[in-house]
Amino acid sequence: MRRRSLEVLGLARDEHGQLIATTGHPLLSDEDRRELRPVLRAYAVQRAALARSRWLWGYHALRLATAVCAVAVPVVALVIWVGGSETLWAALTSYLLFGAIALLGHGIQQNGAVKPYVTATVIAAVVAAVVTAVLAVFTGLWSGIASGIAAAGALLVLAEIRLFGLIAVRTAVVVPLAMRRAGWLLPPQLAAVHLLQLLDGLHRARSTCRHPRRRRNFLRWMGEWIDFVQWDLPRAAAGLRLGAAITTDARTRATHLAGRLRQLHVRLAHDHQLEEYDRVSTEAAALAMALARGDWSWVTQEDQTEVGPGRVMRALKKVVPCAVLALTAVALPYLPGVTASAAGLVGVQVGLVLAAALSLIPIEVAHRENVMSAYTNASRPNP
Repeated sequence: MRRRSLEVLGLARDEHGQLIATTGHPLLSDEDRRELRPVLRAYAVQRAALARSRWLWGYHALRLATAVCAVAVPVVALVIWVGGSETLWAALTSYLLFGAIALLGHGIQQNGAVKPYVTATVIAAVVAAVVTAVLAVFTGLWSGIASGIAAAGALLVLAEIRLFGLIAVRTAVVVPLAMRRAGWLLPPQLAAVHLLQLLDGLHRARSTCRHPRRRRNFLRWMGEWIDFVQWDLPRAAAGLRLGAAITTDARTRATHLAGRLRQLHVRLAHDHQLEEYDRVSTEAAALAMALARGDWSWVTQEDQTEVGPGRVMRALKKVVPCAVLALTAVALPYLPGVTASAAGLVGVQVGLVLAAALSLIPIEVAHRENVMSAYTNASRPNP
């Protein structure tokens, strides 16, 4: 216990030093830094306790176990469903090829849609589809290849379900248990710490704001950061266990704060002059100090902008169409009234699975239509 306490204190000291460095902004006075010091110290201890918690080790073990299960379940289903040795070999090869592409697209989606990587993933998927179609023509193993592609689609669905399940477990179980002894910051103090991170990001981006690519990357980061703040404040309020009214109030104030920050985000998106960065930084610094003192008067109902759907709803909008398309591909031969030939039926199944995979990859609709039309032309029988 003593060793763990020393590790937590050492990590908290390093974290506190990094947080204190963010208060070196010229817009913050010496008095502001003195007021922020205990807040940053409490936040550093909180983060260190979470990083050195035994509950977090169990969470990492759960991540590994669920990843193995997500990859192994489609393999077991293929072994049970396909049966034949040659057909099974084709199904497993197709599953490994398209499953790797699906997981690559899934990782790119979670880390941010970087256009070169998205384009490379789409090209790899098209090349893999063409190669697979050529092999299927020469080997005649259409059924096994289609089963492998369907399994890859199921892997993608399982990966999405695993991701949001892990987020729910971490938020509801792991973080409260890990930070129970370290204590919790009040929602306005936590919001002030997050705003200091924004202030530091604005200071770093000011010198490169005229470069289009770097400015675009900063604006993407700022948008993701606003979403995180809107989600993190109600989570912290729920950890205080002061009742549903406190949590509801924190969720309302977090929505208003996110609306105010999105106004700053829109201003930076439309004006890249240094003067605008300075004005936004000044407002962010004043807002951070007001929240550090517990003053929410800067965040009012009039500052709220329209808020998009939450993470769960956005996840459902992505997962549900993919799941419906993949299940339709699997159940298509067993539906009443289906009279297509075996080759034609497999082609339809492959098209459905390809559409399911494309629905989860963040690419433009025109590119999706190009991929689907290319597959339709390639699979059309010669006259």
